[in-house]
Amino acid sequence: MSKIPPNAYAKAFLETVKGKSEKDASRLIQNFIALIRRNGDWGKRTSIAEACAHLWRKANDRSLISIESARPLETAHRDMVEKTCGTKNTDYEEKVLPELIAGVRLTKDNEEQFDLSLRHVLRALFPKT
Repeated sequence: MSKIPPNAYAKAFLETVKGKSEKDASRLIQNFIALIRRNGDWGKRTSIAEACAHLWRKANDRSLISIESARPLETAHRDMVEKTCGTKNTDYEEKVLPELIAGVRLTKDNEEQFDLSLRHVLRALFPKT
């Protein structure tokens, strides 16, 4: 297995496709996938894709807000989050995590987190001893 970290793959990929036409970029993506397989890093593909997306957003002044909830959000609740956080230069993803028990956790760019889940509250009230 290769020792190339996902961020190194992402930096190299973004530099390679920068300014390329859609047709050329499509060919480069196929070559990039083949390189990952050839290097024995196919198991890292999800981390590599996430690193590519993160660096692309950063280079294009965009943010990602992850909305995690115990159950699927109703449209009105998602709209409320988007209205509050804004939609300009912001992408959203939703994840259902039953282990949150109730409530919601918002994470911006995998760096800043606002946790209003019942799981977080219970852990604060009853820390492991």
